[in-house]
Amino acid sequence: MATTPQFSTLTYEPEAGVGWIVLNCPDKLNALHSEGWRELARALRQADADPGCGLAAITGSGRAFCAGDDINEFLRLTSEEAARDFFLNDMFPALEAIVTIGKPVFAAVNGIAYGGGCEIVLLCDLAVAAEEARFSLPEGLIGAWPSIFVAVAGAFVGLKQAKALALSCQPIGALEARELGLVNAVVPLRELRREVHSRAEAILRASPRAIAETKRWLNRELSGAGLQAIRESLEHFARAGCNSPDLIEGSRAFLEKRTPRFGPSEALG
Repeated sequence: MATTPQFSTLTYEPEAGVGWIVLNCPDKLNALHSEGWRELARALRQADADPGCGLAAITGSGRAFCAGDDINEFLRLTSEEAARDFFLNDMFPALEAIVTIGKPVFAAVNGIAYGGGCEIVLLCDLAVAAEEARFSLPEGLIGAWPSIFVAVAGAFVGLKQAKALALSCQPIGALEARELGLVNAVVPLRELRREVHSRAEAILRASPRAIAETKRWLNRELSGAGLQAIRESLEHFARAGCNSPDLIEGSRAFLEKRTPRFGPSEALG
């Protein structure tokens, strides 16, 4: 198994037809900042162009798959222009790549998948979770909301189920995530890679062009109206939420390990 060294926040590891993209900031639970999102997009494009790989698989190092966005990133987004740059130029291309590259993208969820990490799992073509994996959309607890999830999740897991996960801000286990349709299978952690490779073997026996066309047509709504809805949702968050008093207070409270003091509810533009 060879590892290419051109990334700072992740590794790209071709192995037996699978391009493994390993998020590699375990001290931050693989939370993504600007460079991490940009590198994820690059790694997905690299897997798509790699003739030795028939699919890509995203996983994490350490005890987390991905804990979402780096909270420190939010405190640096002090203007709408900075927020738009982060969400539309850094984050969105990675989300778009998951949906639109010709090769299937697996999520191999080894641990915590919170916030943006849970949303990555949602967008991946297939997902396998370790028994100890946990999924959550806790954005409301810091004054934010799960912009990607709310844009498209109703079509994936059903509207009531999507609301329950997004509104509660509470974690669910791997088995419940499977019941919701967020993941395809749950296995012991030690078998996670083996399960991905087992599923990959069937895909790798098929025509690569046939697989690409299958994915393209299955993702027709997601790659059209779905990605447009995600983009609009991120634009709205950049305009109305990213520099809001609630998010500033919630982010600071999270970093200071205290309970946030949110203001009264009001309509956002």
